[in-house]
Amino acid sequence: MIKNRYGLMATAMVVAGLGVAIFAVMVWYKAIYLDEQRTFWGGIDNALSVGTVTKSGSTNNANQNISQAQTLSFRGDVGVQNLITVASPDETEKIRVETQGYADADYFRYLELKLADQAQSDKAVDALNVWGVSDSAAGSNPQLLVESLVSSYVIYGNFGGQTKDNLKQILRDGVYNVDFATAIRTKSESGRPVYVYRVSVDMQKFSKLFAEYMRSLGNATLAGVVEAQSDSLSGVTKNVDLSIDARSRNIISIVDLQSGNNGDIYTAQGAFSNFSRPTDAIDFSELRARLDN
Repeated sequence: MIKNRYGLMATAMVVAGLGVAIFAVMVWYKAIYLDEQRTFWGGIDNALSVGTVTKSGSTNNANQNISQAQTLSFRGDVGVQNLITVASPDETEKIRVETQGYADADYFRYLELKLADQAQSDKAVDALNVWGVSDSAAGSNPQLLVESLVSSYVIYGNFGGQTKDNLKQILRDGVYNVDFATAIRTKSESGRPVYVYRVSVDMQKFSKLFAEYMRSLGNATLAGVVEAQSDSLSGVTKNVDLSIDARSRNIISIVDLQSGNNGDIYTAQGAFSNFSRPTDAIDFSELRARLDN
């Protein structure tokens, strides 16, 4: 009987101990891991360790509807893919294009050309699904990759070691000004906790960060160009609303408050990209000539 009593007491103590441990973990998780400041910097830091990221956005008005899906890939040949649709509200006219941008070349092709002038649409058939290329060897200056990297106000990449540590240090040197006390805690459509931050981005400091970022991607020439222009951004700030999943630390949306659009929705962070550099492209001037003839 006494042995059984001690056994029951021991079991009760173990159960009580587990209960205390679980409670402590829950308190830590809610009060520390889900803390507004930790979540913010966790999201910013996570963006430095992704293989790919996809974002989508749209702009609609009385004259046209524009939608875009953009995928950045940092595995192997660093590049960006854009899928863009421009259509009239009644879709009597519709253009779908795909672009790809790399450090040394930009690629472009028409996926669909539906024009009000049927004769013009018929002429465009020879240009559909044909890649045109504009490369640095031809004297051009590829822009698609750079524009896509700088437009999000967040640095994405697949970095490690000292490179990642250097970028994290620069990021914390006044690039972002955030009042964490005003962060809004809400939930995603799936019920996950989300923080929405009002962020003021110091564009001069962001440009210096971007220069170091381009060096890390192997483009020292562009880094020098960006640094030379950074003084012109003194005093310039951009305000954005940044939403971060508090559990995964993934950035889920960025709204540029100056642009007036609905913002970019970020998905598929870390997934493998499904695009690769075209191998059968013609010169872009030749592609344009097919449309003009």
